This record gives sequence, structure tokens and C-alpha cells, in this order.
Amino acid sequence: MKKHAFIILLLGCYFNASAQTASSYEQDIDELYAVLQKTYSYKDQVRGEKQKDFNTLYKTLRADTAGTSDPFQRYYKLVRLFFSIRDNHLSFHQYPSIAFNKKQLDTASIADRYRSASFFRNYPRAYLHLDSLEQVLKTRHADSAEGIYYYGSFLKIGLYRHAGSNEFTGVVLQSNLAAWEKGQIAMRLFEYRPNCFHAVYGHTEYKSLFLYANEKYRNGSLVNSFFYTTFSQHIYRKDTLTKDYVTIPRTEPDFVLRNINTQTQYLRLGTFTAIPSAKMRVSDSFYTAIENKLTAKHLIVDLRDNSGGAEKVSAKFFKLIRKFAKSGKVYVLVNNGTMSRGEIFTLQLMTVPNVTVYGQTTKGTIAYGSNYGTVKRLPSGQYGVSITDMKDKEGYVQYESYGVEPKVSLQNDGDWIEKILQVISLEQ
Repeated sequence: MKKHAFIILLLGCYFNASAQTASSYEQDIDELYAVLQKTYSYKDQVRGEKQKDFNTLYKTLRADTAGTSDPFQRYYKLVRLFFSIRDNHLSFHQYPSIAFNKKQLDTASIADRYRSASFFRNYPRAYLHLDSLEQVLKTRHADSAEGIYYYGSFLKIGLYRHAGSNEFTGVVLQSNLAAWEKGQIAMRLFEYRPNCFHAVYGHTEYKSLFLYANEKYRNGSLVNSFFYTTFSQHIYRKDTLTKDYVTIPRTEPDFVLRNINTQTQYLRLGTFTAIPSAKMRVSDSFYTAIENKLTAKHLIVDLRDNSGGAEKVSAKFFKLIRKFAKSGKVYVLVNNGTMSRGEIFTLQLMTVPNVTVYGQTTKGTIAYGSNYGTVKRLPSGQYGVSITDMKDKEGYVQYESYGVEPKVSLQNDGDWIEKILQVISLEQ
């Protein structure tokens, strides 16, 4: 009798735990559903049949509670609600249950503690013959997103497409980081246009999951796979030997004016941020220092990797360049790292005579945005939504996820400033 009572008690505990897990998941998805519906991007885009599809997806995901006791699998379900909305300032992340930085994990005792934690032991894995996978991926063409990627010298990742699907999985083939081990899943990509993806990455240092809604495969790289608050400036690349002429090193200053020669000046505008106020003071001081110094016939304006910001910062630079263009010629450089206010600034310059834009299609993170940086934590406490609160008054959604196309495309086959100087030489 006692044995039977014990079994009944265990079963009762199991079903109660399952019900609690399902209830927690339902609370998370209900809250996420409500949060997304309040955004301007949802209200602008999710209408008619698209709204019906969104509601059907929500109901399907809500009913599918299988595996939701696993925080990673729960995230993979919840994140699919974001795929219906083109709003790349909107983001979704997981809070890790245990976190140590690389320096801490270089200590053996801390690494052992981390690796014994459930967060590490239960981290998503790919159960494949990895040596065979690596050999197959080595044969993939350079134009294919499938292949072997390197995160500096720290990680080697094999990215493969699931048969008959738009989904890709990136699995660790080799790790020189204590936080990662062979077989763990570092990324999942969901292709929505050729070589364009909704990406879910494990943060390279803390391993919590993050949505990168606007990932692209270009020049053998996942170009947006830079991770903030980490030990490295790397992104995932297939080729680590070829020199990168497209991006600006993150160690470079945001604001530069220099004379290249007697006929040409170079102006670097790396950000228009107004937060914190100290950064705005830097841009104000720079503007004051240069406003009377644009004296050459030709001006190269470098907006590569401009991270965006506020109109109150960019407006004065736009007026300055527009004034210069009345008598001189302006050559603007942009790349995939040119985003948000940087993209709007590019569109504004395109309307000015004597201005030509060169480079690479911009990032396509331009519409909506966030004034207040609000993060909504879901009821389980395991996930956060970075909410956008700005309307798309100018109709920039047409560029969202697509980007702004330059007038003249440049490739990663030489220094871009030298290319512009060649253009200037031919024009004279």
C-alpha cells in the first residue's frame, strides 16, 4: 500500500510539474503576444491575412507545450513570433542562469563549476557524426551559406542546411573556449530570402540566446554576427586570411577630418549617438572644430559602420555637407554596418546634387527605433524583449531588412578610399 501511495505521489508531482511548466510557457507566450501587438511595427504591418496567420501561429505555438521545460527549446518556440514583423530594432534575448566571462573561465575551478551547471550540460547539441559533417561542408561552394566558419581562433563552426528546409544549424566543430565544447549548437538560422536570415545566436562569451533578425551572408561572412559585451571584435567568417576592406576597425575613432592631398579631404562620421550625453558633447566639439575647415574640392564622407543615433546630432553634419556640395563634390562610403540614423543620413545625402554614394548595401535597420530603451521581462523571468517605441513617420519600412543601395557598388578587393581617389583622378 505504501509503495502504491509513493508511486501515486510521484505521478502527482510529475503531472503537477508538467502543468506548472506548461502554465509558465503559456504565460510567457501570452505576454509576448500582447507586447508585440502594441508595437508600431506590428500595427503597421500585421493586418488582414497576415494578422490571421500571426494569430494562427500564436495559437499553434501556445498549444505546443512539448519540450518547454527546457529554456532553450522554449526560446526557439517564442522567437518565431518575431519573424512576422520587420522591425530590426526590436530584439529578444535569454538571460543565462549562470554566467562567467572568458577571463574567469580561464581559471580551472571556475570552468569546472560552469561545466557542471545545468545551463552548460543541457545546452542544445547536434547529435551528428561531426568529422563526417566537416568533410562534407569543406566541399560547399563559396556562394553557399553552408560551410565552415571561424570566430577568430576561438571557435570553428559547421553550418549546415536541414534537408528540404529553410533552417540551418551551426554546430561547434572545435573550441578553444572553456564556455563551449564540440557538438554544442552556436547558431540557428532561418532563411527568409536568399542568404538573408533570422538568426538565433548563442552569445560567444555568455552563451545566452539572442535574436539577430537581420543577418546576411556576404563575402564569406555572417556580416552582423558581432557580439557586444564580449572579449572579441570578431564575426563569423569562412576566410580569416583575406584582408577586410569593407569594415572600419572598431578601434578607430568615430570622428576624423584629415587632408588626403591638396584636393581631397576625408571626413569620418562613425556615430550620431546622443547617449550618453558625453558622446554628444564629443560630436558637438568635433563639429565646432571642423565647420570652417572643409576647403578642398573633393570630400570623402565615410559612413561605414555608422551605428546610428539621433537627428539632433546628424542634422548639423548634413547641413555642413550640403553646403560643401554647392561648390565641391562629395563621395559617400557606406557598408552593411551603416544602420539606423546612418541610413537615414545616407538617404538625405542622396537628394543633394554633387553627392554620390559608393560601397555596399546598408544594414536595413532603419524604421521604428527606441527612444527609451525599454526591456520587457517575460513572466518566467528567463527572457527579455527590447521594445521599439518610435513610429515610422517617413515610411522607411520599405528599406527595413533590405537596406539602402549605393549608386556604385564596391567589392572587398582593395582599399575603398584608394578606389575613390582613383575615381577622383579620372574625373579631373
